[in-house]
Amino acid sequence: MKQRFIFITIALLIIGTASIIGIYYANRPSISVSQLSLQIASTNTIIVNNDTTLVRQNGIWYSRDDDFYPVNSDIAEKLLNDLQQALTQSISYKDEISEGGEIIIKTSLPHNIKLYFNAVNGQTDEMIAVYNSEKYLLRGNFQIPSQPYQWFIQPLIPLSDNNISEIYGIDPSKFSFSQLFFYQATKQNDFKDWDRHNLKIMTTDGIIVNLTVYMRNHSYWASVDLQTSVMPTLAAAEYVKNNGFLYSGWFFELPQPEGNRLFSSEAQY
Repeated sequence: MKQRFIFITIALLIIGTASIIGIYYANRPSISVSQLSLQIASTNTIIVNNDTTLVRQNGIWYSRDDDFYPVNSDIAEKLLNDLQQALTQSISYKDEISEGGEIIIKTSLPHNIKLYFNAVNGQTDEMIAVYNSEKYLLRGNFQIPSQPYQWFIQPLIPLSDNNISEIYGIDPSKFSFSQLFFYQATKQNDFKDWDRHNLKIMTTDGIIVNLTVYMRNHSYWASVDLQTSVMPTLAAAEYVKNNGFLYSGWFFELPQPEGNRLFSSEAQY
C-alpha cells in the first residue's frame, strides 16, 4: 500500500510539473516584431553565407575575413535599414524554407536572427526571417552583394581616367584604372620575394599613385602608395589625407587577367 502511494505521488508530481511547463510556454512573453527590428538596427555583426563576416566598429563596417579592412558601409547600412522596415510589415510564414543564401544577424537576445533568400544578380524582393521557431515573410527591394569582394568600395583606385595626366609603367591606352577591382585585402606582407612591377600614375589635380604589382605562380597582388605633387589642389590634398588609411600597409589580390596585364606591361620607369 505504501509503495502504491509513492507511485501515485510521483505521478502527480510529474503531471503537475508538465502542466506548469505547458502553462509557461503557452503564456511566455514572445519577442515582438518591433523588438526584432531594433535588434537588426543595432547589430554589430552580419554573417553572409558563412564566408563573409562584417563587423561594425565606431560606425564603420569592416571585413573580419580580411584583417578588418573597411567595406562599403553604405551597402551594409542600407541592407539593415531595408530589413528593419520590411520586418515591421512582415507576415507569419508557415511553409518550408527553400535552399538559398543565408544571412545571420547577431543579436543581444538569446537567439540570432537568420534570414534566407534566393537572389538573382544580388537582388531579391523576398526574404524569410527566422527567430527561434518563428518565421516571417519580408518583402522589399533588398540589395545583397553576390560575391564577397562586392562588399568593398570598388574600384581599387577610384580615379577618373580623364583626370590622369601621366602614367609610367604601362600604356594608358591599354588599361583603365577606373575599372580595377580587387578580391581581398591583407596586412600580411608575404610578397617580399615575389616578382614585382612598379607603376606610377599622376593626376591633373596633383595626386600621385605609386602602384606595385606582385606576381608568383599566376597569382597577382598589389600595394598602393598615395602621395601629392608639389602643388596639389586643395581637394587632392584632402583626398590623400583622408584616404591614405585605405592603402597604407595593405595588399590587395587582383583578378588574374588584370594583374597579368599590369605586370606584363612595358618596362618599369
